[in-house]
Amino acid sequence: MRQRRESLGLFLETVAALPGSPSRSVWTIVEGAGQKNGTVAVTSLRGIAKALRWTADSCERILAGGDPEPASVNEQPAGGSLEDAWAELRRMGREVHRLAEAVDYLARQEEGDVAR
Repeated sequence: MRQRRESLGLFLETVAALPGSPSRSVWTIVEGAGQKNGTVAVTSLRGIAKALRWTADSCERILAGGDPEPASVNEQPAGGSLEDAWAELRRMGREVHRLAEAVDYLARQEEGDVAR
């Protein structure tokens, strides 16, 4: 799974931020073949499969000793390109910055540092 992620040019931080994708720690467990006794939920495995552009059950197949299957065009993640993910992260960063400035302004206003 790590090889597939790397071949797509995806970093752990990037795939963990995708909608429906599990956390970075889950990716690390699964990529290290550390999935034992059902410790990784099927929904997490399916989120990983989607990010890797495989069919939903591909991670389960791999863990059972099989091979993954490429997803059809209809199963590909919407807006799933790396560029789209980075653009969304940049947009979210700008929004967080804007909100932090608004909170700072309101705090200064409440303290009397800004005219009402």
